[in-house]
Amino acid sequence: MAKIGIQMILGGFLFGIDKAGYEKLSHSTAYRWPAQNRLQRSVAHQFVGQGEDGINIDGHIHPEFRGRMYQLDDLRALSKGGEPLMLTSGTGKVFGRYVVVNIKDDFSYVMDDSRARRVDFSVELKKYGEDGEK
Repeated sequence: MAKIGIQMILGGFLFGIDKAGYEKLSHSTAYRWPAQNRLQRSVAHQFVGQGEDGINIDGHIHPEFRGRMYQLDDLRALSKGGEPLMLTSGTGKVFGRYVVVNIKDDFSYVMDDSRARRVDFSVELKKYGEDGEK
């Protein structure tokens, strides 16, 4: 079981209450059913397999209390390596290998020395798609 306070681990990056804590995780899975035209009959749909699998993680950081203002730069640096990263929940559920396709952070309540009191973030992941995976 994961250490208390860790919500999710992506590669070596930790999402957690004392770090980049998230409030919302959205998981979507698509299925591919292309239309097949048929002579003098209505269109049929043929199942050709699973489509994209994605996860969006949304949360916020309060640098004055917990976490660091620029800690998502650590995830950006990890993502620049161009390698799929293992995604595991704090309860030990293994989601598999995912790639980071987008990281967005918004700084708000900025003080006169440019420090933000709140950093909202969103991380978009797509399943890597291992060879031999169905």
